[in-house]
Amino acid sequence: MLVHHLRKEGASDPVNMLTGSTGISGAADSSFVLQRDKRTENAATLFCTGRDIRTIEIPLVFSEESCTWLLRDENPALVKLLDPTVEQVDRYFTESGTDEFCGSATELAERMKAHSGIDITPAVLSKKLLCGHAQFCALGYECSFFRTHEGKKIKINRVKEDEEKAS
Repeated sequence: MLVHHLRKEGASDPVNMLTGSTGISGAADSSFVLQRDKRTENAATLFCTGRDIRTIEIPLVFSEESCTWLLRDENPALVKLLDPTVEQVDRYFTESGTDEFCGSATELAERMKAHSGIDITPAVLSKKLLCGHAQFCALGYECSFFRTHEGKKIKINRVKEDEEKAS
């Protein structure tokens, strides 16, 4: 991960605001540019682009209580930009009433196919969840990837509203 500053001169494309952007943006798999209109504002936009992610703009607001950036509102424009696979996994969890899963991508793909007929290969499912991790978590999930002696595993938990408010 490289943390870098932006040029003071503005640009219509936030990636062009990276100092030495040709080398930096050309070498990185993904670029995330957090831009505020005014230094004194708590609102900002996170511009995300890269080889394995969709180009999106995420409106954020800084919480001085928790010192974290949060989604500004439920943003319909952001929801429309969700990866279709992320939407399908969310729909599976919502419709099936499942709150947690721990297993292989193959097991999750089989459950999704049995529940709603969605046919997705385990490799694509795993890659799309990994690339769309931030989007998936923004929908109210905790998602982690790990290895065991049995192979690669995915652990997904739906975060309850009480837990979100407590954290």
